[in-house]
Amino acid sequence: MGNLDIFVFAHMGDFHPYPNNPAYKLVSMEPIKTDIPWEQIICDKEKDELMKMEHGYSEGARMHYIWKNVPLKKYVGTAHYRRYFKFFEKVPDMDVVFEKYNADAILPKFNLGWPNVYVNYENSHNIADFQHCIDIIKRDFPEFYPAAENTKKSDTFYPCNIFILTREMFNEYCEFVFGVLDKYNEEMGFKTDLDIANWVVNNLAAYCGNKRSINSNSSYQTRIQAFLMERLSTIFFITRVKNPLMLDLVITEIHEDFEKLWFDEYEK
Repeated sequence: MGNLDIFVFAHMGDFHPYPNNPAYKLVSMEPIKTDIPWEQIICDKEKDELMKMEHGYSEGARMHYIWKNVPLKKYVGTAHYRRYFKFFEKVPDMDVVFEKYNADAILPKFNLGWPNVYVNYENSHNIADFQHCIDIIKRDFPEFYPAAENTKKSDTFYPCNIFILTREMFNEYCEFVFGVLDKYNEEMGFKTDLDIANWVVNNLAAYCGNKRSINSNSSYQTRIQAFLMERLSTIFFITRVKNPLMLDLVITEIHEDFEKLWFDEYEK
């Protein structure tokens, strides 16, 4: 297990259950008082400018910190404090798994429940943000443009920013996802979470009006970069991953009723 770290992005300490395995590392903005026997990685705000948009990026800000500041092992995994791959604490040897399945990544199974990724975003957030990123991809990342356009007709979706990648692919992934978002932020004039919040509040109809999402409120909608990351992740994986090993996700805590319906496997 020494060739893998699974970075668990969290903002709270009282979550249960949790896997008891040293492969997991807890990543947070502040020290968390907890009985969880994991190494804690505290994101130093002074080491990463992206922390000024920590709310907008959600777990993405912590992922960026890992990419820029933490030595990476052969395999890089990500998880959420209440979402994990189905193997949970019985983490297998990734060398064996990748070889056995001839896999180049482990990605989550997911039933989108919408005709395509583009319509899903349009009905849940402000489609102008996603289209803006597609335009950036067409201009500056043309390798990924066919997959970006494909989101308008495909229901293939890799959600939650959860995966296990080789170190090399993780670096490529971060270069693409954060590269697109850097250009998006620059063109939108976003430098802090306050910039994002002001933008959403001044455009409430686009973000919160007539949305089918259960979370169509302004505070939730200010997590623009986190929502875009899930779609950019999908575009990256469609383009770069030729043979993914698809695994179910386990949800250890339910926060919204729709999660019971959207995920293929629910355990509590």
